[in-house]
Amino acid sequence: MHARFTRPFKLDEVREILRDSPGLLLCDEPEELEFPTPADAVGTDPTWVGRLRQALDDPLALDMFVCGDNLRKGAALNTAQIAELIAEELAATRAVS
Repeated sequence: MHARFTRPFKLDEVREILRDSPGLLLCDEPEELEFPTPADAVGTDPTWVGRLRQALDDPLALDMFVCGDNLRKGAALNTAQIAELIAEELAATRAVS
């Protein structure tokens, strides 16, 4: 998934937001080589997210791998919901700063 924002972001903030998001399982431990795969998601309800990276070609864009059991919940809906949650949380964080 590729999400573009209007302001710069910090990956640590994104990870915190995703970690606290209901219906989502963050699996992003690059040091441990732990990332989500479609095989992990089969038979589970949450949407799995990992491999978070700032896009190489755009400092306002976030690239991430998103997978889930599509028979349980449609992937397109989850992707839109995740992007909306991240955008809302980043806006709220920036408003407080």
